[in-house]
Amino acid sequence: MNQERRHPPIPSPLLAFGVTSAALLTLMVVAIPLFEALGGTTAVALGTVVALGGVGTLLARVVPDPAELRLGLRPLELRWLGIALLLVPIILFSSELDNWIAEWLPRAERGEAPDGSALALLEAAIVSVLLLPILEEFFFRGVLLQGVAGAMRPIAACVFVAALWALFRGLLLDSTYAVSMGAVSLLEGTLLGVLRFASGSVFAPIAFRVVASALALLVFSYQEAFPIPGFTSDGAHTPIEWLLLAALPVALGLFLLRRGWQEREPLPELPLLEEEDGEAW
Repeated sequence: MNQERRHPPIPSPLLAFGVTSAALLTLMVVAIPLFEALGGTTAVALGTVVALGGVGTLLARVVPDPAELRLGLRPLELRWLGIALLLVPIILFSSELDNWIAEWLPRAERGEAPDGSALALLEAAIVSVLLLPILEEFFFRGVLLQGVAGAMRPIAACVFVAALWALFRGLLLDSTYAVSMGAVSLLEGTLLGVLRFASGSVFAPIAFRVVASALALLVFSYQEAFPIPGFTSDGAHTPIEWLLLAALPVALGLFLLRRGWQEREPLPELPLLEEEDGEAW
């Protein structure tokens, strides 16, 4: 009796760890020599394009068919755009988590803040609002997540890929900031993975990242107009009233996300391997 053999998931969890490490190494190899000549923002941007864009594209080319559905390259339904927007205020809770970690792990003061010129804001917007959300979500929630989900349960896959994202982002910082970035990335990355699976589209987490990054850039660029203690202005913690205000849309978004998760379409089944030389398996 023939036993069906299916194509292995690409990437497997082990390969996902390996390509994440390779992408991180590539980013550093490209960006570090360019820091002085081009500045940190531009150097990181170019390194990210080569690392995540290059490695991710190469890996996406060997994803089993239907590759577009596995990668989540399908139009984003309007209702999922709305759910992604409802979840955006969660960045206030991420900031508060950072505040608590800063109390437990005292950190050195950051260097001088970047200038607020129009050119600097435009550069920051291109990198943080467009480039990073698109490349990181394509790489982690598009390419890696669909493969890892072929080897473990969907929620476990979301957590695993979020941990890889946390590793990728955290290792670019010094140790005290790395802990904070890692914790925030693990929580947000898990949420983004759930959003990708529930919506069926990688454009849902991209939409979340684009809007959240644009909002953060706006409020930090005009802190005087948005004085939120512990977030954009002085203060060890964000007042509870701000957190409660943010909790209202986030709670609704999580409710709708949970319902969408229960109704989600599973990833397509991996294709069968062809028998070689007439051998029965």
